[in-house]
Amino acid sequence: MKIRTCRIEGFGIFNEWTLAGLPDGLTVIYGDNEAGKSTLLAFLRGVLFGFPPRSGGEEQYAPLRGGRFGGSLEIDLPSGIYRVERTSTRRARRFTLLRPDGTQGEDEGELRRLLGGADASLFKSVFAFDLAELSQLQQLSRSEIANSIFSAGIAGGGRPARSVLDVLDKEAQQLLKPKGSAKINELVAEMKQVRAGIERARSASATYPEVLAAESDAGAEIARLKDEIGRHEGQRRRLARLVEYWPVENDRRQLGNQLAGLDVVDDFPPDPHARLASALAALSSAEAAARTANASLSECAAARRKLAPDDRLQAVAPQVSALAEAITLQRERLRQKARNAIAIEGSERDVRSANGNLGPGWTEQAVLSFDRSLPVVETVRGWQQQLDRAASAAAEARRNMLAANDEETRFEQRLAPLESQLQRQRAGTAAEFEPILAAAEALDGRTAADARRALGELRAAEGRLDGLVRSEADARGRLQRALIGSSSDRLKDESVALRRIRTR
Repeated sequence: MKIRTCRIEGFGIFNEWTLAGLPDGLTVIYGDNEAGKSTLLAFLRGVLFGFPPRSGGEEQYAPLRGGRFGGSLEIDLPSGIYRVERTSTRRARRFTLLRPDGTQGEDEGELRRLLGGADASLFKSVFAFDLAELSQLQQLSRSEIANSIFSAGIAGGGRPARSVLDVLDKEAQQLLKPKGSAKINELVAEMKQVRAGIERARSASATYPEVLAAESDAGAEIARLKDEIGRHEGQRRRLARLVEYWPVENDRRQLGNQLAGLDVVDDFPPDPHARLASALAALSSAEAAARTANASLSECAAARRKLAPDDRLQAVAPQVSALAEAITLQRERLRQKARNAIAIEGSERDVRSANGNLGPGWTEQAVLSFDRSLPVVETVRGWQQQLDRAASAAAEARRNMLAANDEETRFEQRLAPLESQLQRQRAGTAAEFEPILAAAEALDGRTAADARRALGELRAAEGRLDGLVRSEADARGRLQRALIGSSSDRLKDESVALRRIRTR
């Protein structure tokens, strides 16, 4: 392992301090007292093996010049360059290992494996030691120094090799103890279990070809399922994209339909972009003017609130309120006057129309002076009844006339073929067609008599109808005059209302 770069964020007297470009081989760091040599050594140990706990009594090297406690080291290993970072706060401590491939980890066991299992004691005894630790080595002889270095290399932490050999002898006695639960007996029992497992494995190896074939079939099935999963996954992604893009497509279709429904603009105005920019500028100006107006309004309102009321205005306030109410009432009267004028004009049109329906010579004065006594009303009712009876008789006469016309038409239809046949046969022998001629003359005589009788009845009905029509016209005239009398009260009321409105 080689340390390439040391970067301290905050540790003792160091703050945002970096040491880079360390060469291969032995590195000696020297300086004056309190220059930070021991602090730098403590930082190297702390980053690689962890900072000492606050409750352990060891020096903590709190940052004296600010910065976050901790920093990072770049170490060069056979597998690449790693960056080890350790920081600490009041709440938690953080460890990060940045690998050569750019990934990160937080497992300190991975760092221990990278360091070959070396611990803080081994590092302190062999690889990095301070002046006090070096003075301890100076007090030893050459053989003792060699033994110390050898012991540190095989045991770590400066432990002597003799103590290591004693531990190994003790473990050998435990393994080979003839009585009791020796470790070797446990290993023999475990070996027997392993052998039994091997026998079972050999027995199971007989079915290896079948298992291999089943494994091959399973592999083929797995491959097929993977292909199917791939197809379904592709279809799922496609459907997911369709679902994602559907709102956009729906909006596009709606906009297309709206665009298709718009009228085609043959003469598009020139320079639309310039006109749009001008319109937007005008809109911005209008908005600015509106904001200015609102600000002025707010200032006016604030100024109005600051104004003190005048006592003289308080004195005339009742009169102003009364005048305001009078103005409201007067405005309502003016609106009512306009509505009355429209009503008067409509009533005058109705009066003129009613006088025109009564006939020439009828005026408002004539209507007001018409006799509306009870005898006249009863006489009008009698005329109305006669008029209804005359109308019923006229309707009956019309129905009889229509029936006579139908009968005459049927007689003419029956007579026409006989006359035609008679004319065709007159050129033949008279004796041969004598019965036919006699029948035709008899039929013709009856038909003519019926026709003359029907014609007489028709003429009589027409005479009666003319009389009924004249009676109806006479009765309508008398009824109209009577109705004028019965409606004169309403006309008088309307005339009086008109006079009142005109007076107002």
